Amino acid sequence: MMKDTFMGRSIYPVKKRTDVPIGSRVFPVKAGRSRLRSTVFKDVEEAFRELFGWPRDLFDGCCCKLLESYAGFVQLIPEHQDLPMQSMLGNSLKRSYVVTKEFMALMQIKEGKRFLTSPRGSRLLYAVFSASLLFRVAKVIADKQIVLCDEKGQFICHWRYFEHSMMHCGHYFKMRYGGDMPGHVVADMTVLLAKQLMPPLGFAWLVEDLALLGHWFKALNIHDELFGVHQMGLDVESLMRQSEFDFTIESDHFTADATLIGEQFWEWMLDQMSSL
Repeated sequence: MMKDTFMGRSIYPVKKRTDVPIGSRVFPVKAGRSRLRSTVFKDVEEAFRELFGWPRDLFDGCCCKLLESYAGFVQLIPEHQDLPMQSMLGNSLKRSYVVTKEFMALMQIKEGKRFLTSPRGSRLLYAVFSASLLFRVAKVIADKQIVLCDEKGQFICHWRYFEHSMMHCGHYFKMRYGGDMPGHVVADMTVLLAKQLMPPLGFAWLVEDLALLGHWFKALNIHDELFGVHQMGLDVESLMRQSEFDFTIESDHFTADATLIGEQFWEWMLDQMSSL
């Protein structure tokens, strides 16, 4: 006779799940340009273009390519598991815009309006923009496992994020939360991924100033690095709260029915293990 308990605990879920298991949700892989042209993000590129006021070829070669590269890499993956409508892409775009705008305002006070149009000032501005966009980019994979799959949710391969974006691997992906990456590894992996995502022209521009490049590497993990070196303060959280941008997304996943039962069982096992 089968028992309904194991080690004194029910073998059945102790609470009814009303949501689809995360592992049964299949997300489409889209090009960065496509992501940025969606309804939520369609005004971002033009907002940055107006903020910088650079010649079109310079902005397109350094800024647009980085925005598209980043959007294609992080897709619409949430930055935090408990806030699925707040994507890492949206948070990073908002942070980069408000930080860059604040830096421009402070530097104009400190050095004058003409400084940011000089070769040195323009390169410094690009360093602030790119570092604030790519800030802690490795968080996208720090607490989750991401795999490429087909439209039925069947496994194809693990995402080798340290080599290329998902666009090189397939058309759909799935993820499961779990397995925290140590903080120091997140920091080191962020530097590796940032270099991978930077457009060649943009990174070559930074390399022309090795002192700035050193600060840029640090700024990928330290919010105010490029502010502090110029004796300026930065309150990112305050700037984010004041921003008028609203990048709340509607998730574009669909449910893979073929994997639903298996994923429900997997989540049930995790619940049981966590309660021991």
